[in-house]
Amino acid sequence: MKEVLSTIFFLAIAGSALWGWNRWQQTARDARNTQPSINALAMESSVSTPESKEAPEEPAPATEEKKPEVASSGTPKETLNVKVLNGGAAKGNAGKVQDFLKKNGYNKVQIGNTIGDYTGVVVYYLDSNEASATAIQKLLVSDFPEAEVRAASASDKEGGSAPVVVILGK
Repeated sequence: MKEVLSTIFFLAIAGSALWGWNRWQQTARDARNTQPSINALAMESSVSTPESKEAPEEPAPATEEKKPEVASSGTPKETLNVKVLNGGAAKGNAGKVQDFLKKNGYNKVQIGNTIGDYTGVVVYYLDSNEASATAIQKLLVSDFPEAEVRAASASDKEGGSAPVVVILGK
């Protein structure tokens, strides 16, 4: 019985040692085959090499602070609340238009769906936001050449749900 226990103990120790050695080999092999991450590559490209002996760039002369673009309504496009509603257009179009508007400086854009179906693309505006609606319509003309601008009433649940609402119909 003593011999059986000592044999089992010996095999357990040998197995553990073999497993540890194999694990160490895998770690070393992985370290040799590791590609640098994108972050590391970006850092490498931004580090200057001693070979480049260019003169340091002089700071640009002070310019006037850029003021946000303002439509004649007085609302900067960066703070204008815009809703883009899918009213029968292909799934995902409202999200695409939201991304497009954000790329063009409209930071407060929400998306959703209308209750019913609509035909065509209409940019609705409330109160004094006609200039903002027209500016958005001009941006959308390349993808939606027949986009229209219309006044909305505050009682309209969809067209009047934000200062400017874009409804994408069939």
